[in-house]
Amino acid sequence: MNLLIPRIYKGERLDKLDKKGMIVALKQEFNASVMKHCSINYDNYKPVNTSRGKRLESWKLEQQKLRDEQEKSIKLKTEAAGAAQEAASQILLAQQSRISAQEATATARMAKADADRSISLLNEMKGLFTQFKISLTEWIKSIKTDDPIMEELNKVEVIERAENIQKHPTYDDEIEMVMFSSIEQAEVEAEPYTAENKPISSKVRRKRKYTL
Repeated sequence: MNLLIPRIYKGERLDKLDKKGMIVALKQEFNASVMKHCSINYDNYKPVNTSRGKRLESWKLEQQKLRDEQEKSIKLKTEAAGAAQEAASQILLAQQSRISAQEATATARMAKADADRSISLLNEMKGLFTQFKISLTEWIKSIKTDDPIMEELNKVEVIERAENIQKHPTYDDEIEMVMFSSIEQAEVEAEPYTAENKPISSKVRRKRKYTL
């Protein structure tokens, strides 16, 4: 502006040119004159991007930047939460699988232990019944050979072993039926050699609720 209108003209200082309002007015008049001379119609001008650039106030830019950062932070937190939830689900699934495997192993071990115990008990019963049959045979033999002392000893032994069988955990109706059937057969075989009626079956009581 000072190139067109000097501050000092013919030795006099133009004080009004130092006033801000005058300078603004002169600039506007100058711009209007230049645009008219160059046939520029400023009213038809439409900026391409009105939301960016120098025309957007600095605080709007700061607010937009802050919103962008917040959205980015929320997105990252959401993704992290989703990943954590997925990891927790995988851990829970692994724990459930491990527990199921442990339960299956424990069940298998218990089943094996039960099977082993059952086999052991059956072997015990087999041994008891074998001893019972041996004593029963020896009792009949002592009667037939007319040996009263051995007859009495063998009879006591037969009764004791029969009672041991009845106390065993595997004792059931079937075992009782077989045992008393053996006793009664032995008594029938010994009947011609003794005057005592049912010398063994009268001393051993049935434990099961049935009758032969």
